Amino acid sequence: TLEIRLLMAADPKGITHETIVRDVRAGKIAPVYYLMGEEPYYIDRVSEFLVQTLIKPEERDFNLDVVYGADVTINRVIELAQAYPMMADRRVVLVREAQMMRSLEGLEQYVQHHTPSTVLILCHKHGTLDKRKPAYKAIQQMGVLYESRRMQDYQLPSFISSYIKRGKAEIESSAAQMLAEHVGNDLCRLSAEMDKQAKLANKESFSGRTTWGISFEIITHSLLFSSLISPLGNSWSYDYFRPTGNGQLPPLFRPTNR
Repeated sequence: TLEIRLLMAADPKGITHETIVRDVRAGKIAPVYYLMGEEPYYIDRVSEFLVQTLIKPEERDFNLDVVYGADVTINRVIELAQAYPMMADRRVVLVREAQMMRSLEGLEQYVQHHTPSTVLILCHKHGTLDKRKPAYKAIQQMGVLYESRRMQDYQLPSFISSYIKRGKAEIESSAAQMLAEHVGNDLCRLSAEMDKQAKLANKESFSGRTTWGISFEIITHSLLFSSLISPLGNSWSYDYFRPTGNGQLPPLFRPTNR
């Protein structure tokens, strides 16, 4: 589920994905969410959560507008936000790549006199909204400003372990560290690879037992790095390998019973 993917993101003001999720589930819904920062992973996950939670699938044809900053003006966004819902209680307007908009002048006026039945979500990637702008101050007072910061390298093993654990599996700390070192802090790539390999690993078995494992394949310096994550309650060890003479690349991590 989407909540599994929302881990360890916080802005300087203490607003995290957890506070947003908790407030929305409690019915405390802001009229405007401005999601910004250097880490696009959390911006995507939080915006997806908001859309999925705030508007039912059958209501989205008429009550969900998704636009891109390079293609719209702030006046057009405000027009969409001022429209009323059709056969629903709420409308959602999602602006992706909001950093591509030429100007946000006028947004502060909408925020101060927003349409109660609309939730406006703006996704600003690879940067933040200028704190000196009137829109920043207006959203800070009336809406939610959320900054998604780039995760530091030392935080990656914990992210990997938490992500996998919430999927009802586990990974040895050394394997998580190795994966973090060779993938880096690109969380979109990292999470996508974990999700993809988790599905593939469900079809694999070792020693006659089906493993809820994840096989990560990363080509770096002519080595294939692969780690197998075991189901909770099982334990695996690992060995190191180098390419064989026939050019095949065996895994860096090999599951063995203890």
